[in-house]
Amino acid sequence: MIVRPALLLLASIGWASAAAAENESFEALRQGIAGACTASPGGQSGTIKAGALGRAIFASGYAPLTFQFEWVQTGSAGIAAAAFSKPAAGENTASLYKLNRLITSWMRPETDKAGAYLPLQAGGVEIRRSNGTPWPGGKARDVLEAVLDGKDAGLLILCAPPSNSAPDPAPAQVAAATAPDEARVDFVITRAPADMTIGLPADRPPAEVAFTQDFEARERTLSVFGTAGLRWHEFQIGKTHLWPMAFVQLEREGSTSDPDAIDNLAIGFQIDGFFQQRQKSGGEASHYFAVNGRYMSDTRFDSRSWSLAARFTPQINLPGNDVEYELPMGLAFHWLLSGTFDLLAIDSPGRKAELADASSWTRIGLDAAAYLTLRAGGGAKVQLRGSYALRHNLASGPGDAQLLSAQLLYLPNDMISFGLSYDLGRNLDSLTRNNVLRATFGLRK
Repeated sequence: MIVRPALLLLASIGWASAAAAENESFEALRQGIAGACTASPGGQSGTIKAGALGRAIFASGYAPLTFQFEWVQTGSAGIAAAAFSKPAAGENTASLYKLNRLITSWMRPETDKAGAYLPLQAGGVEIRRSNGTPWPGGKARDVLEAVLDGKDAGLLILCAPPSNSAPDPAPAQVAAATAPDEARVDFVITRAPADMTIGLPADRPPAEVAFTQDFEARERTLSVFGTAGLRWHEFQIGKTHLWPMAFVQLEREGSTSDPDAIDNLAIGFQIDGFFQQRQKSGGEASHYFAVNGRYMSDTRFDSRSWSLAARFTPQINLPGNDVEYELPMGLAFHWLLSGTFDLLAIDSPGRKAELADASSWTRIGLDAAAYLTLRAGGGAKVQLRGSYALRHNLASGPGDAQLLSAQLLYLPNDMISFGLSYDLGRNLDSLTRNNVLRATFGLRK
């Protein structure tokens, strides 16, 4: 009769002691974040480096880890993979779960307000992409790995300085202002103007220089497909987040004597952004859009035309849409679907033979792309990409185009790539026929 109450008392004391220890480590984490938080000039919010956040997590003792043998080889990547595996097993299970919940809460605070672990308003942090847009949840493992490795590239980590317990009312709006060492303008290199809308270099198609076998013209040439531009930081209208950009685009393929060579040179200005929509599940979906205007010519300046184009990329609640879907054997799959609308007014077709009978067009279309990625270790990736583009002229005359593309790329890091690509169809701007195989070198920034 005496034993059972005694055991209950001991259990209660043990539980209370464990709870007190956890509360103490939780408070230590809060203090560690506050101590490493760099205030913005206005003092209302601040930023913290990824490495400082990682040190604060483990110095607090909130998620202690007993080192496992496989982590000798895999390091931070292994810890991040274990934190988001199903199920996580072993003596580190509880700590790995805490890491999972911390990162998930910090990346997507609006989707889990009730169960959030140390949100920004409670002295925690909010982790966003460097351009201020929300991180998709499927990137949580990569974000945890970056925090553990102390890699700040692509991350904006908002925090509340010690003298300020309240968060900035609009964290996304202060993406630039709260980061003193962030450049106010980003220099971007990618393949096409539409690709500038993608926030992180690791997700953008690279600009390419290629050795080309053209089966249509039966010749071997060099080709260049690239866009370089400036991307200014965010401004906000209501709940819509916007980024202005200016760019130069070059597409050059085929010999100078070939009348069917691709030769497009353009300058333009673009606005892209996103807005969020509440879902029935209680979370929020982020829908992306872009509008650009271009003055288009060629490298000889023989042709002249003006283009206005719009693109809308919805977040679709299906596996792999926008967010990588993890597969066995280190594979990941994701896909995107966009609707398009464009207007073209042609002053002079120049040597672009396919435009000789056109003065203008109004087109609708769609772009679909799918990516299968294999993580090769050391940050390297092997990626198989497929895409399909359709443009339909709403009036009679030239303008219809379809383009099917496939690429196999090796990416040793986020900046460069090597690979093979194949295009079949028509160039979407000049309507030039494509049937080419390329050996490519890619660069993105």
